[in-house]
Amino acid sequence: MQQETVRETVLSDTEKNLIKQRNLTQKIIIWSISENIKSTAFDINVKFNQGGYTMKKRLFSVLLATAMVASMATGATCTTVSAAEKKTIKFFHRFPDEPFNSFIEDKIAQYEEEHPDIDIVVESAQNDPYKEKLKVVVGGDDCPDIFFSWCGEFTERFIREDLILDLTPYLEADQEWKDSLMESQMVNYTLDDGMVYGIPFRLDAKLFFYNIDQFEEAGVEVPTTFDELIEACKKLQDAGLTPIAYGNQEKWPASHYIGTINQMTVSDEVRAKDYTPTTGEFTDPGYQEALEYYEQLIPYFNENSNGIAADMARTNFCMGNGAMYYAEVIEIPYINNPDTGINPDLNFGMFKFPEIEGAGNPNILTGVPEGFVVSSKTEYPDECVEFLKWFLGKDVGTEQAQTIGWFNASKGTTEGVENQSLLDAYDVITSAEKMGPWFDNALYSTLCDEYLTDVSDLTNGDTTPEEAMTKIQAKAKEAQKLGATYLTAGHIYTTDCKKGLPPRGLDFLREICNAVTIPVYAIGGIHAGTRQIQEVMDCGASGACIMSEMMRI
Repeated sequence: MQQETVRETVLSDTEKNLIKQRNLTQKIIIWSISENIKSTAFDINVKFNQGGYTMKKRLFSVLLATAMVASMATGATCTTVSAAEKKTIKFFHRFPDEPFNSFIEDKIAQYEEEHPDIDIVVESAQNDPYKEKLKVVVGGDDCPDIFFSWCGEFTERFIREDLILDLTPYLEADQEWKDSLMESQMVNYTLDDGMVYGIPFRLDAKLFFYNIDQFEEAGVEVPTTFDELIEACKKLQDAGLTPIAYGNQEKWPASHYIGTINQMTVSDEVRAKDYTPTTGEFTDPGYQEALEYYEQLIPYFNENSNGIAADMARTNFCMGNGAMYYAEVIEIPYINNPDTGINPDLNFGMFKFPEIEGAGNPNILTGVPEGFVVSSKTEYPDECVEFLKWFLGKDVGTEQAQTIGWFNASKGTTEGVENQSLLDAYDVITSAEKMGPWFDNALYSTLCDEYLTDVSDLTNGDTTPEEAMTKIQAKAKEAQKLGATYLTAGHIYTTDCKKGLPPRGLDFLREICNAVTIPVYAIGGIHAGTRQIQEVMDCGASGACIMSEMMRI
């Protein structure tokens, strides 16, 4: 056998630039087995930022089906797996920022190295673009095999369409895995009928962060009741300080205030009824009371809060431009991580939202874990579950907590974590009497949009709590009156039924699908045996309606 040789390969300018941008170490091995048989292995990970999305591309060229390659360092051998033999799993997440994205990609690369038959293709996007794309692709052929999804209504809409894999049989078959997960967190990804549809990736909750130095400067104690919170705000303001850093440009930050207060002013039973489209009324006086409590906080927010992005509000708090900040505990790494934090030296503490007397439960902690689910359409369900079992397990979870400051739902992941703020937050979450869902994920989208628009107007002083509730109640009655379980949208394509009228097209269909939580069926000019049905499914439609051809049968 001819001796192995290493040869230099000339790269294109594009390849060189990609390597330079990514600061990659180029490793190209060319081995020659005979004069006429050569094989080149070339593997590069590249990040592309286009339209808010980040995709990991793999370039892999192999001319031999299999080969035994001598290791340059040790002389050991390994078996390569051809592209045809690999099982490709598409993985979609919403953490393109660093260091979170790198952690995910590094762990995936580790898994691929240990499982040479698995190729995981990764795509990511920021929060809002992520939501929009997910709504479109989940029902189509391009659906990712594994994807991040919020628990509650956001994912349950997909479950109702049989688009999410039931993980219950896998957990029942592996008691050790089931016992390793915290029941208090798994309940959030479990339906009333017992179906487990996801595994938490990170624990989360909403707490007030406060600047200890500014509290001491103003002579303020940590408030435990809402009245004490208002009194603390007054003292901070009198001391020339901004009491609360707030950014509501995206509107969802307001949902955390309103959702939390609703949980204390309205009973669990009433909220469950009202958060359901077919039974919602929102006539309970507790809802208006919640808006009135929120209204009391508005004078203590920073100016132009509706014009400030949520992450800018966090920056303002970190830089001392706000004594308090109602934040998610997953934001801690952004604040005081020595490598990525805005102000690692910030002296801050945390406390639960102060109690409000009402018909609800003052001990509910707002916040639920966020996790990953598996598509029911995946070609490799067992392989997807095995990956999640590892990726969301204790070992990776412990490294995740140490590296990026996020805990998963596996027990015992605090080992080696030195950040006391993270440990304090972990204790608050795991010891909570009850967790309450994110308001904007618990409420159906049409009413949530109305609710958050009205709260935004309230923040600007353009409406009152009473006027806001009148609009909200009207929208709820409209939804209840309609009582729709599905929609038809059309006409999508040119059809003789609407002769002379231009079709509304796929963009119209996509907008409808993104705007509602119930199934949408496309209609108009759709023919069997064409790509039309797939096109409407790719827009987020649950199916298509065919009229003319059915009448000819």
